[in-house]
Amino acid sequence: MRTELARLEEQGGTARWRSIERCASDACTAPQRVRITIDALAFPVDFGVLSIDAMFDTSAGVKPFRVASHQPQSASPSSKPFSFEADSAGLAGFRAEHVEATSGSTTVCAAALLGASRPVLASGRYLLVVARDAGVPGIESLSMPGEDSGLITTREGIEVNAAWLSFTVRPLTA
Repeated sequence: MRTELARLEEQGGTARWRSIERCASDACTAPQRVRITIDALAFPVDFGVLSIDAMFDTSAGVKPFRVASHQPQSASPSSKPFSFEADSAGLAGFRAEHVEATSGSTTVCAAALLGASRPVLASGRYLLVVARDAGVPGIESLSMPGEDSGLITTREGIEVNAAWLSFTVRPLTA
């Protein structure tokens, strides 16, 4: 299993996902309060049990905040779009925990959002993809997921069997 994060960037009038590892923070390097809105999310039907936690850097260490969960044949109340406020230097990344439906084995993986080149969270739209196998294309080859669709596809229109969560970061105004 693997997780990937990307931020939407406009280049020459075309919007494309850019891997978070290749993104630097905006010019403003001072932490500020931001609103993080979970815009849309979807889980493949055959994915098994999956939980997604936002990981916050606190004075007591990195702590999880559950933002989505999926049980086969059910919809969790925590798996609906919502928003929350945070410090732009506090949301360190995401952790995904997957329990295989047949074997019961658990896999945990993470994707860092902040780092040395990204000390604060920049405004914009982001995409988190959780894939079970290496056959899923890289995040930069994916299209914009539809707000009303559970499908995510490559830019060529090929459906990808992966869980995904899109979110928007906006600065809070006084």
